[in-house]
Amino acid sequence: MENNITLDWMPSAFDDKFPETEISVHQVLVFQALRSNNAWMTATEIAEAAKIAPRTARHHAAALVKLGILECARVFPAHRYRFTRRADRRMKPYLDQIAKAVEVFNLK
Repeated sequence: MENNITLDWMPSAFDDKFPETEISVHQVLVFQALRSNNAWMTATEIAEAAKIAPRTARHHAAALVKLGILECARVFPAHRYRFTRRADRRMKPYLDQIAKAVEVFNLK
């Protein structure tokens, strides 16, 4: 199984928002872990829910923050992440591609 899928919807208006053209299986797992919890989560909690390394969870959570899908609370001892209230409206094309990746990676 391939671990990345190529996005083919990327309009030029989003070029600055979407620097990468692939979604990895790990990014989908981070997305799913946060979506199913619907609460503030640390990278360690995301990693446990997604069954990935904390460093991987932190990397993908930070990327989703940059895209405006997650918000980050920079608190001690660990940053916490959750979905922004407007993520569904603002990033619909990206969220649609995540849904497609869930299907491609058979992660339902």
